[in-house]
Amino acid sequence: MNIVPIGDIQFTGMQGASDIDRLAKHIKWALEQNAIFVGMGDFSDFLSPSNKLRLRQAGLYDTAEEVIDNAAITIEKELMEVLRPTIGRWMGFIEGHHTYTSLDGTTTGQRFARFLQAPYLGDSAILRITFREAAPSHESVSLKMFVHHGHGGATTYGGILNRLERFAARFPDVQLIMTGHHHQVIVQPMDSLDVTSKGEPYLFHKTRMLVCTGSFMKGWMQGHKIGGRPQGLYPEQKMMPPTALGAPLIIASPKVLRSHGHKIPVVDLRGSV
Repeated sequence: MNIVPIGDIQFTGMQGASDIDRLAKHIKWALEQNAIFVGMGDFSDFLSPSNKLRLRQAGLYDTAEEVIDNAAITIEKELMEVLRPTIGRWMGFIEGHHTYTSLDGTTTGQRFARFLQAPYLGDSAILRITFREAAPSHESVSLKMFVHHGHGGATTYGGILNRLERFAARFPDVQLIMTGHHHQVIVQPMDSLDVTSKGEPYLFHKTRMLVCTGSFMKGWMQGHKIGGRPQGLYPEQKMMPPTALGAPLIIASPKVLRSHGHKIPVVDLRGSV
């Protein structure tokens, strides 16, 4: 099974900083691989957490709130059309930081989940995929995935992986841990050892994956202007590292190992970008 996480598009319109051409090509390629998708949050970039706080404190008239609501929903609908070919192929949607709660009470993540016919997963989820052989064996093996939008201000690969590695220790049976947020593509295998629980002990290993799922928002843009004057986006203003555009592909291969009389179901994981 091919799994493609997508998040941090941070769409503000077709002329904004999101690399929509790259996103559309990536989706087309993923569909050719018969992939399933996972929504990692921050699909639109209408309001940051601090902007949302200021907006709530502004005490706007109802008419002003309606104008803002219409603008936010219009932006989301433009991106939905880009994602339309993937309807029905999503395992679910995680909420991000740059989410907008509309006047009807729904969030950005809920609206994308509804349009793409996928479960809305809230802030995090453990997803389980069960591979099962047909008769007569009916043998099965499961892949457990933890998905979260991500958190924290780390900007180096080491800082990002340190947080993921420490967190992975709390979920020893989860083989795939995926977060977004950092706008970097990182696929780091991490093996663990175990022994069989019956008969003569037999040592075996399981491969786990720590994955940071990238972004489709351009961080540094040559000649970028706001209001007609040269001005960079916030990654440039804050001296943040260049964005890793794109998303990884996770390949899950179910196997039943047979050695020393033991049958050991495992899911071999491979990651590519």
